[in-house]
Order: sequence, then structure tokens, then C-alpha cells
Amino acid sequence: MNDLQVIRVLPKAGLLVGFHPALNKKAVVTYSSTYGVKMWFWHDNPEEVTNQEFLNQTRKYLLDIVSERGIEVENAENLHPAKLAHEIFSQLAPELK
Repeated sequence: MNDLQVIRVLPKAGLLVGFHPALNKKAVVTYSSTYGVKMWFWHDNPEEVTNQEFLNQTRKYLLDIVSERGIEVENAENLHPAKLAHEIFSQLAPELK
């Protein structure tokens, strides 16, 4: 998928950890029966993303992952989606901390 180098596959979590050499960024690929496949890249300045529709859709997806996977994230509903994603993915794949 877009020259992504696979680092680790976590089938029970529906997660793949990878690295994109052209972007020089870690990436996470998630799978959900509701949403299908989504690819996540670490953004250097997530506060620059201001599109509220996009942020709300992203937060909803991430909250569904929290519920689906039984993850506990304190104050999840109020976190910026980038912070929420980091909390979720680092619990599922500790090498992402």
C-alpha cells in the first residue's frame, strides 16, 4: 500500500505498523468492520488541521476504535484527534510511544 514498509502486524487489534520511506514517517493502518481500512500518518503539527468536519469524523472513528477494542483512554471525548490516536495506537502497539 503506497510503498509502506511493514514493521509489525497485530491481527487481533486490526492494526499494522509501518514506515513510509518517501515521507520518512511512521504509519498505522487500521481495520474496522464498520469503516474498513484507514491509514494514519504522524503529523508534525496536528494543530494546523482545523477542518472541524474532518476532526469530528476522525474523533468519531477513534472513539469507535476505543469502544470496539475495549481500550481505556482518560477524557477521550475531549482530546484532539491526534492526541487520541496517539493514545490508542500506543496502547495497541507500544513501539509507537
